[in-house]
Amino acid sequence: VDVDTTPVQVGDMIYIASFMGGFYGLTASDGVPNVRHAEWTSITSIATDERALSFSSADHGVICGEIPTLAPRWVRKAKPYVAGTVDIAQDHVYITETRGALLALALADGREQGRIQSEHGFVAAPSLSDGRGFILGNAGIFYAFDYN
Repeated sequence: VDVDTTPVQVGDMIYIASFMGGFYGLTASDGVPNVRHAEWTSITSIATDERALSFSSADHGVICGEIPTLAPRWVRKAKPYVAGTVDIAQDHVYITETRGALLALALADGREQGRIQSEHGFVAAPSLSDGRGFILGNAGIFYAFDYN
């Protein structure tokens, strides 16, 4: 009923999240739910790179799971800041915090690999392409960075 994410597709599975109703994996060919995690609530962003699926949740922080089982690889609590968007590029998960930083975490284990710290945080998702990234912070500052 209350879907706040953009669905992502991996093979024949479409993953969506409802803010109140949890996380779903639907078969693309017929819409039948094959995965449901009612306990994964308050999800605002989903990302995948075909190897893993990651999402941000105001209740649970950021969870990175294996495809197709969604068994958690790692979980990062987002306290004291709420995780905003999540994106995956190369071997990193990029997370924005509504007050705080843009974080680069290792896709394999969630260890922090880099950050752009801002007192005002980030609501918008970064634009990531070919090792170059761009993001606009909440204070109106435009950041450009390299990643690998």
